[in-house]
Amino acid sequence: MNRLSPRPEPILYALASALTIAALSLCAIACSSEDRGRDRTIVIDNVPVWGVSLEPAFTLEKGASKTISANVQPSNASNKSLEWKCEPAGIATVNASGLATALVTAVNVGKATITVTTKDGGKTDTCEVTVTEATPPPPEPDVYIAGYVTNGQGFDIATLWKNRSALPLSSQSTRNSQANSAFAFGDYVYVAGYENNSQGRSVAMLWKIDGVSGLIESNELTDGARDAKANAVFVNGDGVYVAGYERSYTRNREEEATLWTDGVSKSLGNTDFNRYGRSNANAVFVSGSYVYVAGYEINYSQGQDREVATLWTNGVSKPLGNSNSGQYGKSFANAILASGTDVYVVGNEFSHSQYRAVATLWKNNERAEQIGTATSGNSDAQSIVGSGGDVYVAGHEYSRAIETATLWKNGLGSPLSDTWSQAYQAQSHDGDMYVLGVVAGTVTLWKNGRELYSIGNATAKSVFVK
Repeated sequence: MNRLSPRPEPILYALASALTIAALSLCAIACSSEDRGRDRTIVIDNVPVWGVSLEPAFTLEKGASKTISANVQPSNASNKSLEWKCEPAGIATVNASGLATALVTAVNVGKATITVTTKDGGKTDTCEVTVTEATPPPPEPDVYIAGYVTNGQGFDIATLWKNRSALPLSSQSTRNSQANSAFAFGDYVYVAGYENNSQGRSVAMLWKIDGVSGLIESNELTDGARDAKANAVFVNGDGVYVAGYERSYTRNREEEATLWTDGVSKSLGNTDFNRYGRSNANAVFVSGSYVYVAGYEINYSQGQDREVATLWTNGVSKPLGNSNSGQYGKSFANAILASGTDVYVVGNEFSHSQYRAVATLWKNNERAEQIGTATSGNSDAQSIVGSGGDVYVAGHEYSRAIETATLWKNGLGSPLSDTWSQAYQAQSHDGDMYVLGVVAGTVTLWKNGRELYSIGNATAKSVFVK
């Protein structure tokens, strides 16, 4: 009788089972075998790490920081804890607290290697950080403010402030003088205003200040025989332009709008438009071959005198305000902006329907809009500037029962203060918007809507930032 050999299948199955149990000694096997042929599910509680990687090399300026990340593989690894180090010491620091991200801070110029190591399996990777000298911040611009201080004897003294440091422009301590406008060009700062002479008449003045040495060159624009004042100055490579007024010999000694170009005067008043010849130039702007002057002329109509906002282009006047709007139809032009083919003028115009003066913007000799929106009280636009394709207007508006300094951007106004205040001039520089005004009687400078500083015991309405 022959002996039969046992079948090999049970032996192989037993061996495979033993090996599986040994390999998965740290795993829990949950099997469901309620019915023959159903799937069996294996849940593994520990997934080992098999790799880690860092981002490529990078550069930081001294003092700067950057967050970098480590990528642990596989993504479902059970223990992703990491150790970080940076060598040599003193070049950069790494702050990670065992996490997959680390904050790298540059300390000194040089190169360092950042190493990350997994706590599970000791897998590593490195990246290099290069630390360079920090780029110095751009220098703060110079801020010039023109105005005056009243001395102990009660006389106004024309003054230019450079970065809050006061420079008296007049040497006469017993005669009134005022600085009305400042413009920086090249190495010099030009200031327009007036100074009284020994006869008590105001002489239109142009002060030229060396921006480095501070030396002052005083230029009288008029001979002092009759009152004159310089209200605005504009400088470019072609010349120095000053706008203001000088009293006329022939027109009942009324004020007559005047433009001085490199010290040579030209009357702008239109004898056919004015009965009395009274006019005034408040602003000047030069663009290409065009010289724009803004102010007002008196229109005598229906037995009434009315100031009418006026724009002169190369000496030719164009009324902007409504010259036939009745007794209170006054309007004034205070500032100009020429941008491309567009010419903007701002000021105020009396509204009959609201019985108040309303801040107004004219564009290309036509009234574009009345930007003042207060339902009571006056508003006025004093300055206009363009920046980044936007148009900014500075002035004031009656709000919450008080006059409030206001900056309009593309016609939308925002108050600069929550107390009594006015804004006189806006200036744009390197994307920042500066506005000069007054808050509760104190000269105030705003930058990007926030108060930058104030100047006490002074009066000032002009700012130039360079």
